This record gives sequence, structure tokens and C-alpha cells, in this order.
Amino acid sequence: MLLKDVIKLFFREQKNNTQFNEMRITKIWVDIVGQHFANHTVSISLKYKTLFVRMDSAGAKYDLFMGRNLIIRQINRTLGENLVERIMFQ
Repeated sequence: MLLKDVIKLFFREQKNNTQFNEMRITKIWVDIVGQHFANHTVSISLKYKTLFVRMDSAGAKYDLFMGRNLIIRQINRTLGENLVERIMFQ
């Protein structure tokens, strides 16, 4: 097995890893929602294609809730796969 095959296999397995996908979403979160909303984000977790986002501001949570469909599309488009189907803001 060549090194490039091992690397491809590693990344294919990591795509199915929830923690890896949470890290990928966390890295692009500020680009998707902007610095203001990212500053009010306490935590992000992914379970069964549902993204759970804990916020520290009711106003920021409401604003993101209203734009949740666009956020889902941007996350999936940026990552190149359908990782998120729903978002729950807490």
C-alpha cells in the first residue's frame, strides 16, 4: 500500500468521525456566521446530522435561528458534503 493510499484511507475514515466533523465546522464557523455571532458562540456539537450550537446571547441566537437554512447550506457547501440537516440553537 502506498503512502498516498494510506492518507486517503485515513481521511475517508475521519470523515465519518463526529469529533473530526465538529472540528471542521468549528474552523469555518466564523466565516459562515461572522465574528459577532462567533463571539457569542459557546460550543458546537454534531449528533446525527443535527448541529447543536450553544449561544450566550438570546438576540444572537434568534438572529441565527432566522437564518438557519442559509447557515446549513453554507456549511455543507463549504465542507463539500451533507453533514448538517438541522441546527438547534441553545
